[in-house]
Amino acid sequence: MARLYMVGTNHRDLKGPKRLEKFLNFVRPDLIGIESTEEDYISRIENHEKLKSSEALMKLKLSQEYGWKKTEFILKYLNSQNYESWVSYEFSKRNIGTKVIPCDKFKKEKVTAIINQIYEVGNASADFLNRNLSIEELSKLDFEEYQSHMDLVYHLSSIEEFKKDPEMFRNLFLLRDSWTELKIKKAFSETEHTMVYVGGAMHIFGDYYNLGERLSDLSPVRIKLPEMDKFN
Repeated sequence: MARLYMVGTNHRDLKGPKRLEKFLNFVRPDLIGIESTEEDYISRIENHEKLKSSEALMKLKLSQEYGWKKTEFILKYLNSQNYESWVSYEFSKRNIGTKVIPCDKFKKEKVTAIINQIYEVGNASADFLNRNLSIEELSKLDFEEYQSHMDLVYHLSSIEEFKKDPEMFRNLFLLRDSWTELKIKKAFSETEHTMVYVGGAMHIFGDYYNLGERLSDLSPVRIKLPEMDKFN
């Protein structure tokens, strides 16, 4: 009997790559759905490959300017960008037969533009969640404090701020969830084993008729990525 897992993520989770890799290695899916369009998925893979190819030189230069401890944090941050896409891609390459299916309809730029309308300028939490920090900014942050902030995001479930603008809420959540629901159901109907969907925790656990509830007829197992910390 086929099984569907829905993994709620924080897109800025520094531990995200290791956590997601651990989960995928545990359940060994033959299908992985991700919160991305096909175009964004390809772009994210290419960007990560570029980062890997320049990592050694970057590590040397950064360590000379900021020291090894700060360099490690900076590289963790850069490496965590779009981890849902590249970790899934790399898993599929190591496991012949596993297929990755982008399930989103809106490109990253459109989603970011909508989110940025919600927050007031200067909101520190919005900065953490919605823009890439510069190397200089990263060098001034504390790894533990930053990761603690990111882990707290997993506990957020209220979408009240988004609902203040009904059209925005419709675009950011309802339309995307509806599209993703169809993509997941089609893909799931074609597998006899295990499918994993990897997407933002708010879409899976948010306090509205969320994606997890839309797919209740498939009896999905829903988890938040930090739950992987319980396992060795």
